Amino acid sequence: MFSSFSFGELGTRGLPIDVANRLRRGQIRGTIEQMRVMLLGNTLFAPALSMNAWGQGRDGLVVLWTVAIVLFSWWIFYSWTTYYQTTGSEKDMRGFVIQTFFNSLFWTTGMALFYPVASGDQKAIITAIMAGALALGTTGFSHAPWAGMTYLAVQTVGNALVALICGLTLGSSTDFLIFVLMIAAGVSLFNATLEGAKAARVAFNNHERLSEKSEVVELLLKDYEEQATEWLWQTDKNGHLLSAPAQVLEMCASQGGQTDSIDLVELLAANCTKAAEEDIRQLQQAFADKAEFHDVRLSIQSPVDGELRWILMKGRPQFERGAFQGFRGIFADATAAVVAERKVQFLASFDGLTALLNRNSIQKKLSELQADDHYAVALLVDLDGFKQVNDSYGHHIGDLLLKKVAERLQENTSENTWVARLGGDEFLVMMNRDEPISAAEISWTAQSICERVSQLAKVEDFVVQVSASIGVSRFPEDTRQGLELLSMSDMALYEAKNAGRDRITYFNAEIQNRL
Repeated sequence: MFSSFSFGELGTRGLPIDVANRLRRGQIRGTIEQMRVMLLGNTLFAPALSMNAWGQGRDGLVVLWTVAIVLFSWWIFYSWTTYYQTTGSEKDMRGFVIQTFFNSLFWTTGMALFYPVASGDQKAIITAIMAGALALGTTGFSHAPWAGMTYLAVQTVGNALVALICGLTLGSSTDFLIFVLMIAAGVSLFNATLEGAKAARVAFNNHERLSEKSEVVELLLKDYEEQATEWLWQTDKNGHLLSAPAQVLEMCASQGGQTDSIDLVELLAANCTKAAEEDIRQLQQAFADKAEFHDVRLSIQSPVDGELRWILMKGRPQFERGAFQGFRGIFADATAAVVAERKVQFLASFDGLTALLNRNSIQKKLSELQADDHYAVALLVDLDGFKQVNDSYGHHIGDLLLKKVAERLQENTSENTWVARLGGDEFLVMMNRDEPISAAEISWTAQSICERVSQLAKVEDFVVQVSASIGVSRFPEDTRQGLELLSMSDMALYEAKNAGRDRITYFNAEIQNRL
């Protein structure tokens, strides 16, 4: 947006409107802040100049000029109260430059009225006052280059012409010298004003670039804070929060997100679940010992949506010249990681669709059976007609049906009976006792399973029905190796399917030999 500039670009040429307004507003305000006291000085400088012109035959003009410039100075002084609130418009800058022009013109008029009639020391004093007004005014108006150069041009040209005309009229070498000095002073001040204006413009350009970058960084930081999963926190030496992420404060229902006088440990302890009590104690101990800590995992029931969230916390004590200053650390949102970890742990032991035990879990339980201490019966259940349900209504309906079957299998099961889904439409009901299981109980359980499974099931908008074939094997009657129960039940189930389905078949040696 900005590039190298020439004299003509000391204004606002080539700048966007909002940037140009900011530049002009800064110029006007900077000049006003610097010139207010100097304008009040007109109240003193003008009478000083008038005193040296008094008694030279122009006393009426002296009084008129003095009153006019003082009143004009005070009017400008009060008008700048309004100008200071400027938006930086071109109109305001034009008005400001016009005021500067008339202010300078008043002083040049004084030079023209009183310098020609003065002589000796009075002329020297008038020249000194005018030179001071020129230098101070130009310097004061330098924040607004066009105002400063207007002031400089009017006074330099006007004062120099007065001295030159006096020199030509009176033939005074002193007046010619003052003419030359006025021109030299004007050129020097012009160069100084120009360089100062360029430096100010470069500073403004740099400030604009920095502001643009700061805005971008601020937006990026804000976006990062909103989307990030890690946030900084800091406490003072008393454990009170100096800064904390809004996300964590919202979880902890902090009042309005304010951090003043909030004890971090107390805030977390009041909002964490019981599962985090050990981690809270670890945190309290670390704060008490002023010790570094890592991987403190806290579970919080969010008051916003009631969801359980986990945050991982670490911190480090801060010391300055050996004096403890507080803690600084990071909060990390560990919810996704904890949920994923728990899901993996769940799927390692349970079926993802029905939440029943899976094949791995049941095999582990079977491997733990001891022939001298345990009695068990494995009822392997396969759904008859399930493939037709899947083909007719789709896998979504089939999955919902499997969940209903899982619920029915769990009905009326005792504490020592396990239910598992081994895969597809195959389930296992495992009866485990520390005393022999009667044939009547086994038969009743198997019949109950067949009756419950074969009941009509309403799945969404459909009514479906399947039946069950069951293969039964016993431990330790059929085998003294627990893991063999699955294969024996599978053989009995195969026999039941071949015999026409919807029936119960017990394992025996003849089935094994035949297969």
